[in-house]
Amino acid sequence: MQIIFYLIFTILGLSIGIFIGILFSKTKSAGVYAELDFLKKDIEKKEKEYAALNSKIELEFKNIANSILVDSNKKVQSESQDNLKNLLSPLQTKLGEFQNRLEQNMQNQTKDSTSLKEQIKHLTDLNKQIGDEAARLTNALKGEAKTRGDWGEMILERLLETSGLTKGEHYLTQKQFQNSKGMAIRPDVILLLPENRHLIVDSKVSLVAYDLIFSTDDEAERKLNRKAHVDSMRKHVDDLAKKDYTQIPELNCFDLVFMFVPIEQAFIEAVNERPSLYEEAFKQNVVIITPSTLLATLRLVQTIWQQENQNKNALQIAEAGGKLFDKISLYVESLEEVGTNIDRAKKSFSTAKKRLVEGNGNILSQANKLKELGSKTTKALLELTSEQEDES
Repeated sequence: MQIIFYLIFTILGLSIGIFIGILFSKTKSAGVYAELDFLKKDIEKKEKEYAALNSKIELEFKNIANSILVDSNKKVQSESQDNLKNLLSPLQTKLGEFQNRLEQNMQNQTKDSTSLKEQIKHLTDLNKQIGDEAARLTNALKGEAKTRGDWGEMILERLLETSGLTKGEHYLTQKQFQNSKGMAIRPDVILLLPENRHLIVDSKVSLVAYDLIFSTDDEAERKLNRKAHVDSMRKHVDDLAKKDYTQIPELNCFDLVFMFVPIEQAFIEAVNERPSLYEEAFKQNVVIITPSTLLATLRLVQTIWQQENQNKNALQIAEAGGKLFDKISLYVESLEEVGTNIDRAKKSFSTAKKRLVEGNGNILSQANKLKELGSKTTKALLELTSEQEDES
């Protein structure tokens, strides 16, 4: 701003100097000096005025600059606050959501903890109940042979139901017969096979000696208990072999009979003690099976029945196809007969038509003559005649 004022003063001084020179050159009178003195004073006055004006302008410029700076600071501060607010607002929202989720999770954890405690208590009670029932069942199975037999039969029937076989269609339970000697005999399960074949399954539970194996830490006693357990299994095999289910007239049984041992480990303990047990039983036509091997056997029976049903369906389809072919043959014969009758009808129609419209003295010509002679008619025969002429 000062540079501008200096330029103005310089130009003004040059202008005044030129003006003074002109006046001095034109007039060389004594009044020139007086004029110069006036001009000097006026210049000094103008310089003071310009200095005051410069100071005033500088002050105003500073005030304007300060005002602009203050406004800019306020604007920047306002924008900074807005930007900070925009930046912190989503964060505040997220923090609120996080706090709500945290509170909800704490509530859920409290509920889950309460529910878990209840479930643990329920499982504890259930475990105690199962333990008590298992103890009662063990005592019952150790006590009466019939109780053990009923329990083994129950396990056997559950496996049958699990296998997908249908009672009454694929197997029978506790059906009583008489053998060739007239003695009552009742197998636990009869597996029904295609072609009217039958397979017997009897459940045998050896639990007393087996339980004693694990009730002592004395190895000598354990060995005696294992031997007693094997002897019990051998006795079941002998008893089952003596029944000879093949002598039941109503059944078409295989020579083999399955002896079901519901406790897998009981069979393993017996075989470990006497490895030849399975072979000895097989020689007496008795096959010892456990839940795992029984399930495989039942699955095989189910597969056999599926194949049998497929074969039956194939036979039925073939039979139905043969019947359908016979019906088609009869239908073709009927169509040929209908065609023959149609040909005959055409010939008869052609003969009748000729008699009606062709030849001398045909029926139509005689009818037209009657009409010409004055017979009253309601229909004309000309169209029929024309059609016949067109066809001829």
